[in-house]
Amino acid sequence: MNGEKVRRVLWTGGLDSTFRVCWSLLVDRVDVQPIYVIDPERRSTQRELETMSKMRGLLETRVTAKLLPTVIYNRADFPVPSHIQRAFEKIRRKVHIGSQYQWLAALAEALGWKDVEMCLHLEAAGTAPWKDLVFAEWPSPELRDSEEAQLFRYWSFPLLHLTKTEMLEEARSHGFEDILRMRWFCHRPVGALACGRCTPCRQARQEQSTLGVKFAPAPISWLHRTLERSGLLTSS
Repeated sequence: MNGEKVRRVLWTGGLDSTFRVCWSLLVDRVDVQPIYVIDPERRSTQRELETMSKMRGLLETRVTAKLLPTVIYNRADFPVPSHIQRAFEKIRRKVHIGSQYQWLAALAEALGWKDVEMCLHLEAAGTAPWKDLVFAEWPSPELRDSEEAQLFRYWSFPLLHLTKTEMLEEARSHGFEDILRMRWFCHRPVGALACGRCTPCRQARQEQSTLGVKFAPAPISWLHRTLERSGLLTSS
């Protein structure tokens, strides 16, 4: 067994974090403590939890290391301090960055986290601009000496050197591709289908990592989003 006692991983049921959970358990044979943070504004929460539950069922039949019970937090319980908001806004004034990095930092600081694994990956189509403001030399995990970079000081980044395609290849060669194919990434599902319109859907298509995921036809996805915005369809 690896000498590491337990590996704490932010797990969402997506490809990147699921790869890390599987690799840790099946290849490194390290116990894993999954962490999931509920975003009340995200429609995919229930689907993500269901996906991880199914993955867990398969993993527990294959592993010798322990997959510990997932620790779940609600982001609404952790107000964003002013210094974290300031660092986030400095980035957002220059380039686009997902809002989740702000409230994840607030939660991590409140809980005193250090080196919890955040599974950022290497983009095949070019680095997201915000990463150039945060990392000294992408894909090195070293952070810049800047206020913006402090937003990410709570994490470690084990997958910066891997693209999604490379993860799928590694999963295939190590016998857990079937689990990885169960992943879920859409933030605004249309029933059991991915919307095809949200940022993760567009990124998955761009990186050609959609195999096994079914998308709602564009007109249905558009109608679903329109009804939701008008209040005629709930987001639950």
